[in-house]
Amino acid sequence: IVPTHLVGFLAVPGVEKYKLTNLERMWYAASPMPLELLRKGIAAFGEVFAQGYGQSESGPDIAILTRESHRVLDQPPEKQKVLTSCGQPCLGVHVRILDENNNDVEIGVVGEIAVKSKSIMVEYWKKPEETARTIIDGWLHTGDMGYYDEEGFMFIVDRKKDMIITGGENVYPREVEEVLYRHPAVLEAAVIGVPDDKWVERIHAVMTLKEGQKPSADDIMNFCKEHLARYKAPRSVEFVDALPKNPQGKILKRELREKYWAGKERKI
Repeated sequence: IVPTHLVGFLAVPGVEKYKLTNLERMWYAASPMPLELLRKGIAAFGEVFAQGYGQSESGPDIAILTRESHRVLDQPPEKQKVLTSCGQPCLGVHVRILDENNNDVEIGVVGEIAVKSKSIMVEYWKKPEETARTIIDGWLHTGDMGYYDEEGFMFIVDRKKDMIITGGENVYPREVEEVLYRHPAVLEAAVIGVPDDKWVERIHAVMTLKEGQKPSADDIMNFCKEHLARYKAPRSVEFVDALPKNPQGKILKRELREKYWAGKERKI
């Protein structure tokens, strides 16, 4: 499943009355799972969640966050942080976190995730230049930004192309989205960078709302300011009936950005 599916499952009328003792595993992948949504899922369906991280280019397996690693809701907050991780590398998969010069970064430092295994792709079909940018010295550069913690768990902060540079500061949309999902009126949310004369890019939040909820844009922005550094909080908000998604239910930020960046060049 992806987050959209879990939102739908939780919205089933009377879901708490169903007998779920035979539900053994709920596997999520393909899109970051907001922490607040995952907590609600565990509370409703039990400790049955497991996560896979990978790409078509990688074979697809890169890392896994096991069911056992999800059993931390009764632990202190610092232990629960593992729920925002994508897990640890799968057997036979080597994963490095690299800086812009392809050097390994220190633990806790954000860099690009690079992968080597027997399963990574050979090439993009008839796209030698794109292949050369993606596979460097045998390492597949995923385009995902992340870091390792002291225990070897890997955390994805966001896609490199989705990162927003506002007023010279780097902002990863996932951090902002995690806060938006904590707002009681928000059903689904996506954060993008849009052109701005002063900030170059400003943080723009697009969201759908739960039935019967009607917060104002100021309500949403002020809520974010309470939980984020001010430069990370959205400077504009858009309410929509539905977010654009691919057939698997993954939110398409590219489509959200299109109307704002038409005829303009976005540099990351």
